[in-house]
Amino acid sequence: MLVRDDNGEPKEIIWTWLDITERKQAEERLKVLSSVVEQSTRSIAIW
Repeated sequence: MLVRDDNGEPKEIIWTWLDITERKQAEERLKVLSSVVEQSTRSIAIW
């Protein structure tokens, strides 16, 4: 976000950082598991 002063000139930039590494890794594991389950011709039990 760009913050401007009373004259409309840029004063400061405010930003945030969010590390989504773990989320992306979990999504990838879910894709692999989903693919295995969808392609399986046998019953699968998860506990």
